Amino acid sequence: MRLKRISTGDGEVYFVNSETGERVRTEMDKMNSDVSLNNVTTQPTKESGFFGPEKKSIKKGVMGGIFMMVIAVIWFIVGYSLGIIFYYPPILFFIGVYALIKGLVTGNISGDKILSKN
Repeated sequence: MRLKRISTGDGEVYFVNSETGERVRTEMDKMNSDVSLNNVTTQPTKESGFFGPEKKSIKKGVMGGIFMMVIAVIWFIVGYSLGIIFYYPPILFFIGVYALIKGLVTGNISGDKILSKN
């Protein structure tokens, strides 16, 4: 059975059997349904992809930025001591600086926003 996802304007989501056209399940019974979802695709999250870990660390605010900068410095020093110059640690360091500044400006110290924008 192939399912088609239908979204309404009021936030309700339901599935329709694409072969028969009948409604298979609603948002309310989604948790208790035994319908196979093998053919339903999900949208990737914003934290997935090539820069997924960096995006997650930026959301961690100041602490995430400091963590990225520390990892970048350690990675660069270890590589340099072994005679290898990696190009990504400086990029990671500047992403960490961005996360640090963004966290300070928005009040996001460790992933929890402290200051609210009124």
